Amino acid sequence: MNQGTKGTKQSLRVTNEQLVLQHIAAANAQASRADIARSTGLTRATVSAIVAELIERRIVAEAGTRAGDSGKPATRLELDRVNHIVIAIDVRARQVTCTCVLLDGTVDEFTEYSVGTTPIIDVVAVAVASLRRRRPENVLSVGIAVPGGVSGDGRVVSHELGWDGLDIAALISEQVEAPVFVMSDAAASAVFEATLSRAVSPSIGAIHLGKTLSVAMLARGVNLIEPAQSGGDIGHLIVLGGDRVCPLGHAGCLSAVASLDAILDGVDPETLFLRHNGVTNGAVRVLNSRIADASRHIAAYVDILGATSGIPEFVLDGPVRALGSALVEATRKELRARVVRQGDIPVVRFSTLGADGVILGAATHAFRQRLGVTWTTENLSNALGDTSLTLVERNIGGYSMERLPIVRKYVSAAAVAALALGAAGCSTGAGGDDTITLEVWTHEFEPLQQVLTEKWIPEFEAEHEGVQIKLTSIPFAGAVSYDAKLISALSSGGGPDVWDMGDWNYKTFAENGYLEPIDPETFGYEDDQELIDAYLPGSTDALVSDGELLGLFSEFNTLNLFYNKEVFADAGIEPLPEDKPVSWKEIGEIGQKLRVENGGALERIGLQLGFFANFRSPQWYAQNYYTFLRQYGQDDIFVDGAPAGNTEAAVEAFQLIHDFTYKYEAYDPNFLNNWFADVPQGRAGMVSAGTWYPSSAIQNNEDFDFGVAPNPVVDPENPDTYKNVSWLWGWSINANAEEERKAASQEFLAFMLGKKGETEQSADWFERLGYMQPSLAFLESDAYQSALEESPWLQLWVDALSNYEVTPVPHSYDEAGAALVRAIDRVIYDGASAEEAADQLQAELERLG
Repeated sequence: MNQGTKGTKQSLRVTNEQLVLQHIAAANAQASRADIARSTGLTRATVSAIVAELIERRIVAEAGTRAGDSGKPATRLELDRVNHIVIAIDVRARQVTCTCVLLDGTVDEFTEYSVGTTPIIDVVAVAVASLRRRRPENVLSVGIAVPGGVSGDGRVVSHELGWDGLDIAALISEQVEAPVFVMSDAAASAVFEATLSRAVSPSIGAIHLGKTLSVAMLARGVNLIEPAQSGGDIGHLIVLGGDRVCPLGHAGCLSAVASLDAILDGVDPETLFLRHNGVTNGAVRVLNSRIADASRHIAAYVDILGATSGIPEFVLDGPVRALGSALVEATRKELRARVVRQGDIPVVRFSTLGADGVILGAATHAFRQRLGVTWTTENLSNALGDTSLTLVERNIGGYSMERLPIVRKYVSAAAVAALALGAAGCSTGAGGDDTITLEVWTHEFEPLQQVLTEKWIPEFEAEHEGVQIKLTSIPFAGAVSYDAKLISALSSGGGPDVWDMGDWNYKTFAENGYLEPIDPETFGYEDDQELIDAYLPGSTDALVSDGELLGLFSEFNTLNLFYNKEVFADAGIEPLPEDKPVSWKEIGEIGQKLRVENGGALERIGLQLGFFANFRSPQWYAQNYYTFLRQYGQDDIFVDGAPAGNTEAAVEAFQLIHDFTYKYEAYDPNFLNNWFADVPQGRAGMVSAGTWYPSSAIQNNEDFDFGVAPNPVVDPENPDTYKNVSWLWGWSINANAEEERKAASQEFLAFMLGKKGETEQSADWFERLGYMQPSLAFLESDAYQSALEESPWLQLWVDALSNYEVTPVPHSYDEAGAALVRAIDRVIYDGASAEEAADQLQAELERLG
C-alpha cells in the first residue's frame, strides 16, 4: 500500500509529463505509449492521458506505427518539431540580440537590434514582438540573458543596463503569454558550455567579460544547478593594489582592471591589428600591460573558485577573442605559478562560441525548464555557419538532427525607435505605495516551496494588508550553494528578511551579527525562557545564544532507513524488521543482492548514500560518516581538541564506505541520478533519510510503496552502537533589516509556525512535508497522534529519539568538513584504502591547526 504524504496533483502532473517527454525525446521516434508505461512505471492510463494532452498542445506527434509486442501495431511518438519555438534574447547596453529555436534544435537567424536612445526594455519588447509576428508558432518559453545579478523570480539588478530590480520576466511573460526564464550572461554561457560544447567536465565555471565581470558555475554531475541562481556580478569587488576607476567611478575594483572595456579603453582597431601581427609600439605595449594585469586578477579569482568549489574548468566568454590568445595564455601562466594544489590547476579557455554561446545557453535553459529535456551539440564547430543543436535528455540518451547554418541580420536604432512606439506596454514603474515586501529565501526543496506558495504566503497576505512576500528558492548543494548565497548576501549588509538554514550555520551567523532574536511576545510568551521551554529539552540548543532564541524550527530530524518494497520483493528479500535495526554488514549483503546489471550496464544499485557525483552536499557526507564513526565509538574527528582522523574508529568508518562501494558493490556514486527519485523509481533499493523524504519521493512516483526500518547500526546486539545524528533547520530574521520589516518578519513566522498553545501550524507542516517541529504542545496534541495512526512508520522517529543517542554533526560546512569530503571522495572515486583516506584526513586536519 502506498504510504506517506502525497504531493499535489499539479506537481505530480508536471513531474509525470516531463518523465514522458524525456522518454519520447530519447527514443528517436520509436517509443509507444506502452513502451513509456513500462519504462517509467506509470500506468498506461496515465501515460495515455498525458500523451493525449501533449498531442492536443502540439508538443508531441504520432509518427506512424511499428510491430507491437502482441503483434498489434504500436503507434510511435515523437516531439512535434515545428509547432513551437523557444525565444532567446541576449540583452546588452548598446545591443539586443534575439533568435528562436524549434523543438528539434534548429536555430533560426540571429537578429541584432541597436539600442540608441530607446529604453532597453522597449527594444526587448520589439524583438519579442518581431519574432512572434515572423514566426506564427506557439511560444513555448523565453530565455533572457542579462549582464548583472538575477533573483529567483527574474528581477534584474544590472549596473550596465541601469536596472535595479526590474521584473523583466513578468513584463515579457505578459507579452508572450509563456514562461520567461532570466539568467545572468555568465550563467547562460555556463549552461551552453556544460551541455552543448565539448567541455572537459559537466562541472564548469564561466566568467563573462564585458563592461564589467560576472561569474556563474554549474555543479558537477548530470543535474545542473539552477542557472538563474548561479550568476554573480563580481565586477565591483575591490582588488588589492588597483587604483584605476571603473565606469561607475569606483577605484580599485575588478572591472576597472579586468573587464573587456577596461582592457580595450582607448584602443583603436589598428592597435589590435598590429598586436596580432607581432608589431610592437607604444599603444601595443600599453595593451599588453593591461592584458597581463587583467590575467593576474582573473587567475587569482579562478584560483579561489577552483579551490573552494572543485570546479575543474573555467571559460572566459564575451567578445574576448578580439584580444587573441594572450589573455588565456597569461591567465594559465599565472595559475601555474600560484596554485599549490598538486594536479588541481583549473583548465582555462575561451568559450566555444563567445557571445553566441550566451544566447544559446539562455535558449537551452528555457527549453529544459519548460519540458525537462535539453539540447546538445554533436561535433560543434567554432564557425557559426556550422552550428546546430541536438535534442537529448541528459540522463537517458539522444538522437542527432540535421545541422543548419545560422545567419544574422541587423536592425538600426532608428528602426527600433519607430517600432517601439507601437510595442506592447512594458512599464518599469515602481508603484509608489506603502506596501512592505518581505524577501524570503529557502533552500530548493519543491514540497517546501509548494506549501509556502499554496498556503502560508497567500493566507498571510490575505490577513496582513500592506505586507507581501517574495519567495526565492536556491539550490542547496553545488558550486554556488544556498549557504554560499546566504553568506555573500548577508555579509554585504543586504540579503533576505527571512530565511531557513541548517543548524551548522547558527554559531557563525550569530557571531557576525546577522540574526535578529525571536521576539517572544509576538509568539505569545512572556520571555525567552518560556519560549525555549515550550520545545523538547535540548532541541533548541543550536538556536540559542546568550539566552535568546535566534531562530525557530522549520524541522528537527534524525535518520531511519527507507527502502523500496517492490525492489525487495523482486530480489526475493523479506521486508526489514521495524522493531530492531539490522547491521550495516547485512545492509551491504542485501545491497549486493539488489544490484542489477544488464549487458554490462548498471541498472540498479542496492544502497543510496549521501555522497555522490551530482549532489555533493557536505551535510550528507558528514551525516553519513558521523553515523558510522559514532557507532564505532568516536563522537568527532577531533578528540579533546586534537585531530583524530586516523584513529581505529575513523578507519573503520572509512572501511564501511569502502566495503559498500567495492566489496558488496551495493553503492556506486557515479550511477545515481536524482537523490529524491532513485529509490522510488527503483534505481536504488535503500536510503537513510528523515521524515521529509516521502513528500518528495512520492512526487517522483505516486505509487511508491516504501518500507521504513530503524537506522542500521554496527552491532544490533550492542546498545553502545545505537548512535544516530540529529539536525535541524530553522527560520531566521535579518538583524540588519529596517525595524518595520523585522516586525513584519516576526509576524510572518508566528503566523506560519504558531503562537503559544497553537498546534494547527505544526500539524500542517508535519502532515504535508513530514517536518517535525518539536513543540511540546504539538507532541501532546491529538493531531500528532492522528498523524502517527495514519502513517505508522513515523513512530520509528519517535522511537529513535528514545532508543538512539541522537546528537548534532559538528563539522560539515567548515574547513574540517571540507577535508572530510575530500577523504570520502578518495575512497569512493579513487579507490583509496580506508587507512590511506584516514591518514590523508589526519594530515589535513593537522594543517588546519
